[in-house]
Amino acid sequence: MHKLVQNELDDQIMYIPSSVLNKAIKVMAQAFKELNTIRARDGVPYSYYGKSDVDEKYFSSVIDDLDKVVIAMTGKSAHCHPSLYRN
Repeated sequence: MHKLVQNELDDQIMYIPSSVLNKAIKVMAQAFKELNTIRARDGVPYSYYGKSDVDEKYFSSVIDDLDKVVIAMTGKSAHCHPSLYRN
């Protein structure tokens, strides 16, 4: 099954296989989980030397935006998203 998707950047309309969309959702949920863990533990990612060049507000906004995209695509938050528990 394919889904019709319109790219807002150039108004290109394309068909994307459901398997690709499902994989993208799963990867975004996994990325959210990992990044949110870093945010909860340290606030921002740190280098080996204990420094961070990432602004905490920016880092947090990226994680929140990732969650918003998953919600827009599936109606469910990336936090504990059902796709994380499927093969």
